[in-house]
Amino acid sequence: MDDDIGSYCVTKADGAYRCWGSSASTDAVDAPPLPDEIYRRVQLTRYGLIGLTEDGRLRAAEFTIPESPSQVVAFRQTNMGGDVGVCSLRSDGVFEMFLYNPREPDGPSTRTHSVEGGPFSRVYCAWEGMYAAVRADGTVLSNFATAPPGDGFAELALSIGIFCGLRTDGTISCHRPPADRVGNLDVGPDLPAFSSGRYRSITATVGVVCAIDEQDALVCKRYDGRDMPVPPARYVFAEGGYNLVCAVRVDGSTACFRHGGAGNLDLEDVSDFAPVEPPLDPGW
Repeated sequence: MDDDIGSYCVTKADGAYRCWGSSASTDAVDAPPLPDEIYRRVQLTRYGLIGLTEDGRLRAAEFTIPESPSQVVAFRQTNMGGDVGVCSLRSDGVFEMFLYNPREPDGPSTRTHSVEGGPFSRVYCAWEGMYAAVRADGTVLSNFATAPPGDGFAELALSIGIFCGLRTDGTISCHRPPADRVGNLDVGPDLPAFSSGRYRSITATVGVVCAIDEQDALVCKRYDGRDMPVPPARYVFAEGGYNLVCAVRVDGSTACFRHGGAGNLDLEDVSDFAPVEPPLDPGW
């Protein structure tokens, strides 16, 4: 999932991938392919494809990502103030960030740095420069959002106007970041509250928070707490982007759902989810 241009990619167990949507300059189907490798995860950015190879290296189709001194185990890219921001977690627990901007007056620029405060077990990038991570001890690091307090965290869900945490006991708590340089959704006095019980994973769009519960149901709520139903099924994975959630069912099939309103940053315009089918080869 991409939380900036609204694209999404499917990566199969054999490393084959297919992407739908568009980058800054071309449709996904016309984007230059990644180098010939077996990929565990692929994302389409504003400036082409990025993939994580089976042996833990990051590869891009249209620019070069420096080699990491240890294997990359996970990554997420997003728009970071105009740059492509790639947040990656290394096998040694280091949170490494790579920024690429092809539009500098003196030519494309690249920057790499490690985020201090680890070791980390999960890392996250969100739209316009927001990033966060879960430390190995269950506490949270965040750059300019108000992080959920305490420890015992397993996963995070963050986007414009929301910051939620899933604890190791399966409970979810959501918080509202302070106003920032890109503004926030006007979410009113309420926040999404998930019913008692254990949840297995959590993710967010600009306007909606979703979680998978112990019965493998995908439960989604708008920032103000209103239910956002999705077709019932058993799900094992879900990830949110800008206004899109894609999920993998227990049988390995995929489902994507898009809502309106995110482009206006107005919660009242966040419409119900509508199913989205890949425009090309939907049975792939």
